Amino acid sequence: MGQEELEECYRYVKDVNKSNKYEFKVIKKEKNIGRLMSYVLGLEEFQHYMRLVDEDFDNHWEEENKKEKEKEEKEEIEKNTT
Repeated sequence: MGQEELEECYRYVKDVNKSNKYEFKVIKKEKNIGRLMSYVLGLEEFQHYMRLVDEDFDNHWEEENKKEKEKEEKEEIEKNTT
C-alpha cells in the first residue's frame, strides 16, 4: 500500500464524511480498496460504510429495475394500441 493510494483514499473518506453522503466510488489503482479503507476508517466505521454502500447499491438497482419494467410495460401498451 503506497503513500499516494493512502492519501487518495483518505481524501475520499474525508469527502464522504464532509458531504455525509456515502457514494460508491472505485479507486482503480488500489485492488484491495476494502483493506485500505478499513485501515483509514477503522474496522467498525468501515463495516458501517459497507452496509450503507450495500443499501445504496440495492436501492439503485431496485430503482433501475422499476424504470426498466415501466418502460417495457409502456412499449407493450403502445405496441398493442397500434
